[in-house]
Amino acid sequence: MNPNVWLDELHAHEAAVRRRAAAILGTVGEVGAPDALLAQFRREPDESTKAAIQWAGRRLRPLQEAGYTTRSAMLAYLHLDAPDMQDANEQAVIDQLTFHNQSTVMQEKRSKFLGNTVGAALVFAPALLFSGSSANKALNDAEALAAQVSGDLPRGKPTIARLGSADIAPFIQRLRATNDVESRKSIALDLAYTHNHPVALPILAKLCMDDPVEAVGEAAERAARHIYYHIVYWHEIEHGTLATELAQREQTARGEAVNPVGTASSPHDDLAEALRRAEEQRAKRQKRS
Repeated sequence: MNPNVWLDELHAHEAAVRRRAAAILGTVGEVGAPDALLAQFRREPDESTKAAIQWAGRRLRPLQEAGYTTRSAMLAYLHLDAPDMQDANEQAVIDQLTFHNQSTVMQEKRSKFLGNTVGAALVFAPALLFSGSSANKALNDAEALAAQVSGDLPRGKPTIARLGSADIAPFIQRLRATNDVESRKSIALDLAYTHNHPVALPILAKLCMDDPVEAVGEAAERAARHIYYHIVYWHEIEHGTLATELAQREQTARGEAVNPVGTASSPHDDLAEALRRAEEQRAKRQKRS
């Protein structure tokens, strides 16, 4: 599945599809989206869709400005992050956005953000300039998202699961039908950690954006990011350079000559071996930690 599908859906004919895409992009923390969101906001005729776009933009723009990248978050989540797979600036940002010093980093961002009238407009200046209190809430939303990049996500030794394909309609129906907070949280997380199904992203994004109980929204956000990181991972493995990067990293660790990216006879030639070695390296890192 191509993770760019939701960027494309921002231009869909149906307002409901555009609104759903904005909600998903904001929920999963896709920092490649703010420019597209802004462009769509400026021409969006539907007020409820504009509100969803604004909600997403308020969450994503501060992270984009801080240098956070979705790819690096995915690598960290799946324990594939390593210095040779990130440039120095990107690694520094990921190091900053950790559980231990998140508060300091985002407090500095808050001071700069609130002291800058252009920044206070966030994504949608000048039409949606908002007050200091509104700007403060927007950055709080961004802090909540960024704080979970590494601190609140399951660490352990994860299995890089394939995306689910089973019918999850009964679970989504249960989620929509129940008013019990714990049940909503449990089902939301189950849609990710048990089913890992992209079809769950719209309902999870709606929960994150609209549920009146903060804990339910947070659970939906964690679940949505889990699914989205797996979407990004498998798309990169199948269509990008991640498999080659993993193979090169293992070659470097063993002191072997590294083949340049793109020189393999087939993009899948060394995939199984690269994944096996990546799994071994994750296990070693877990033992050292």
